[in-house]
Amino acid sequence: MIYTIIVRDDKSEIEKIISFDSITSFDESYSAQICKNPVERGFVISDHIVLENRKFDISGIVSAYSVFDEGLELTWSNGAFVSPSDNSSSYTERHIRIEDDIRNLLVDRKVFSVLRSYNNSYNTDDTQKLKDLESTQVELIENCVISSLSFSQGSGISGAVFPKMSVEQVQVAVTQTETLTTEEQKPLLQKIPKPTGQANIASATTDGDGKSTNETVADKTTIGKTKDSNSKALIQDAKNASTIDIYKRARAVQEMKNFEMARISETLD
Repeated sequence: MIYTIIVRDDKSEIEKIISFDSITSFDESYSAQICKNPVERGFVISDHIVLENRKFDISGIVSAYSVFDEGLELTWSNGAFVSPSDNSSSYTERHIRIEDDIRNLLVDRKVFSVLRSYNNSYNTDDTQKLKDLESTQVELIENCVISSLSFSQGSGISGAVFPKMSVEQVQVAVTQTETLTTEEQKPLLQKIPKPTGQANIASATTDGDGKSTNETVADKTTIGKTKDSNSKALIQDAKNASTIDIYKRARAVQEMKNFEMARISETLD
């Protein structure tokens, strides 16, 4: 599987394409935050699970030479491997340039995409190279950032570097706006107009015998007087009930005393 880093500018134009000569390992991991406290029965448990960023660990090899570029091709000559780039000041060693490009992704906090494809492309034109890669595309992982990065170089090895990076795919929320139609913009509730002039208001009251009577009140003053009369009648009824209750209690106490006195008299006799 081929892994290629694609960097775009603010206008979504291709800024840089970084290719590895070889990928030695690619590890992918997923994780989530699970609620630690008990969840009430009946609630949706999945609402208490928060997915974290998708993570990748990529280890690769970047060489200073390439058999697909005549200027970087490595050949055997006079008992040693040589390349046209060794004698040309116009060529900066390829692995050093790519090392700087990868490092700048972290330093400049660049957001990039990782393209997984079956076949590689060695086209020098970035636009055409991307088309070649997309023709065998397996997956395009967007909104990626580097969380950690390291480079190593084996003992006795020159002209190559071994980058190892940890990449996270940032989750992006997308908002959408929608314009309501004319019918949807109409209010569902209609405002009730205030009544004009005076209106007769019917209220139920009770007379002295507890019978219900209907009275028609013409204005607010009469309504106020009726409310006051009803309130006074209710207060008087409460007082009367309290007086009757007190009388019943006193009578019961007196009957108990009379009963005790009668028992005492019988004992003495």
